[in-house]
Amino acid sequence: MPVNDGTSTSQPTDGRIATEAPQTSEIVVTAQKREERLLDVPVSVVAVTGERLQRLNLSTATDLQFVTPGLGLGDANTPRGAGLRIRGVGTTVFADGVEQSVGTVVDGIPLARAGQGLAELVDIERVEVLRGPQGMLFGRNASAGLINIITKMPTERLSVIGTASYASQDEIKLGASLSGALIEDVVSARVTGFLNRRDGFVTNLVTGNQLNNQNEYGVRGVLDVTPASGVQVILRGDFAKRDTRCCIWTARSFASADRNPPGTALLANFVDPRVRAAQGPKNLIVAQNGDPFNEGESYGVSGEVNIELGEYTLTSLTGYRRWSQLDGLDSDQSTLDVLDVNFGSNELRQVTQELRITSPSSRPVEFVAGLFFFDATNDNFSRQQGRFAVSLAAAQAGGVPVPLAPGLTLPAAQDFGRDVNTRIGTRDYAAFGQATINISDRLRAIVGGRFTRTRVYLDYARVGTPGANAFNFVLGSAFGNIDLPRVTTENDNLSFRLGLQYDLNPDANVFATVSRGYKGPGLFNGLDVVLPPGISATDPDQLRTYLAVRPEIPTSYEIGYKASFWNRRASLSVTAYWTDFKDFQAQVVETPPGQTIGAFAVRNAGKLRSRGFEAEFNIAPTRGLNVGIGFSYNDATFVSFQCAARQRGVPPAANPACTTIGTGVLSTFDASGLPATNAPRITANIDTRYETSLGQSGLQGFVQGNVYYRDKVTFGLVPPGTFNPYVQPDFAIVNGSIGVIAGEGKYTISAFVKNLFDQNYVTSIFDLPLDANGGLGQFVTRDAQRTIGASVQVRF
Repeated sequence: MPVNDGTSTSQPTDGRIATEAPQTSEIVVTAQKREERLLDVPVSVVAVTGERLQRLNLSTATDLQFVTPGLGLGDANTPRGAGLRIRGVGTTVFADGVEQSVGTVVDGIPLARAGQGLAELVDIERVEVLRGPQGMLFGRNASAGLINIITKMPTERLSVIGTASYASQDEIKLGASLSGALIEDVVSARVTGFLNRRDGFVTNLVTGNQLNNQNEYGVRGVLDVTPASGVQVILRGDFAKRDTRCCIWTARSFASADRNPPGTALLANFVDPRVRAAQGPKNLIVAQNGDPFNEGESYGVSGEVNIELGEYTLTSLTGYRRWSQLDGLDSDQSTLDVLDVNFGSNELRQVTQELRITSPSSRPVEFVAGLFFFDATNDNFSRQQGRFAVSLAAAQAGGVPVPLAPGLTLPAAQDFGRDVNTRIGTRDYAAFGQATINISDRLRAIVGGRFTRTRVYLDYARVGTPGANAFNFVLGSAFGNIDLPRVTTENDNLSFRLGLQYDLNPDANVFATVSRGYKGPGLFNGLDVVLPPGISATDPDQLRTYLAVRPEIPTSYEIGYKASFWNRRASLSVTAYWTDFKDFQAQVVETPPGQTIGAFAVRNAGKLRSRGFEAEFNIAPTRGLNVGIGFSYNDATFVSFQCAARQRGVPPAANPACTTIGTGVLSTFDASGLPATNAPRITANIDTRYETSLGQSGLQGFVQGNVYYRDKVTFGLVPPGTFNPYVQPDFAIVNGSIGVIAGEGKYTISAFVKNLFDQNYVTSIFDLPLDANGGLGQFVTRDAQRTIGASVQVRF
């Protein structure tokens, strides 16, 4: 039966200095739904212990990129649209009807949306980053990889851990956990809480507020009950809340007159001169009427029951989660009412049930098999309101009436606007199993499969905001009223995994696998649903042909080598891979038929290929010194990307343009052969830690460093030979800390610095909303500024 004593399996936690095995050689992981040494798992996986994260002052899921080569973030103005990326592949879309390519699982419960997993990592046992298709054993859509988060279990011994840190911009992080037995050998419990606060780092010159701040808190509890011999019941519950002025972008550049027709109303002419002067990669100011806000609540409960049936273990895992988001932006980067209201909310509810049986290890055939059920409903509301054109907003701000049509003049106080209500429902049924066949003492075969049935439905209604209907027709069909009948799409899929693993010796092995992954179908529920000619607003079958995206199917080939050597003081893991994604689900910008304003949409882009290799090397060359090096080379390329031509059931003439050419003008082109967006070829990290005794004082000192390198990326596709303004150059981040450990590990005090050399970078570059030809926006991150702080940890 699964056992977890709540402490790290890799490094001493009582202040003793690690003298032999480097961290990864002793970590036990559950990457194959059973406890195994990381060294023995034929999967490309990086396991990061909670102890290591705490020592590096890393505390969120997005921080994992600093210690995991090949892992990145796809940023957005709201957690509803953000997501993680593995090997250059991920899903960052403004559509709740499309699942993520990188799945997130917390204590065995898969999360419906990527934003649910972008949370604080407090009191964590470990995080396993599984690279490549993982949906066969771990449930839902993990076509590019999986983040498997395992929280700490209760301990029998009474344990108290408290952490506190203070850093630049009044950053305060507090965390505490209390663990121990309630009834000896029968019931133990663990309670964990956290609070994080930080000032914003983007200034709104109009309101004077600091934006993109941090303000969140949460609590988590777990009960471990052993009511009878061979029976274990684990009950978990958690709650977290966020309330911030987040998340606004800044202007990287405004459109200029020399790139636009004469007389074009340029946004730059109406923004604060200080913002115009600050435009560029380091811009941290805006001047807007209103401030952004982001409020969120997440909570859930789960029950896990493990029953020993002889040498077999039967596991039932039931989960319920709820995630609420409320966010709004003044999106026009000015004091004009171009788009002052850009509001969205969602209410997500999900239920999961998994039933599986696990065979004992060290048998001729070892297996895991089970059944899985998933049901989620996501209710969304969006409102956009404003003049939607700089020329209209500027005229009204100057008190000039604007004639729109014969007999129709736009009053000075009149907005255009639209409200969109959608409901997305997703239901999965699956049966899965994987067996390891021990052909000999050294040779093993891996055979696994998963059958999944997925059904997705969409309810969609759009109306003009109160008082706007009489004027919305000027902006076209994307602002017109529409009420669609329920649209459904469904699919059956068989995914598989086959492989061989051979032990070179007890501490070294090679493996080769081929796997077919699965990411289910989806339905586009964006604001700008415009039906082309030939698609009826009352025919669900025709609507499905236009709004649905087909499943994303990856086929991956991997060969790998894992070894521990030098008396287990060093370890090496190397994996080479080749993955083809058929019908990759991509977010694009398209011009709906009959419209002049581009809009986001999700389409099947054709084929994406990701190939390369990754390596992790750890060594303890001398007493107290540990060094870890991670490296990833990845070539992610669109083999074919002609999404308009591939949209089934839609007349070719009605297909919209679906890519941008970099100047902001929408155009259709064949993007085949271009590199994937937000996919660096090279990422690397180096971690070092040295501990030593400080004389006869009983104190131990340590110094620690972390270096993270990321190659240049592009955030937008442009035709070959065309200047690409969406490029983020390569950069390196250096983090470090120094401190002392006292009281045989009970007390740790350290000073730390993040981004020592104040290296600037951004996490996304995009066309500035509603600016003319050439305006660019960018998402800035707190990690792109130097942070200096101190922390203390107490444990008993």
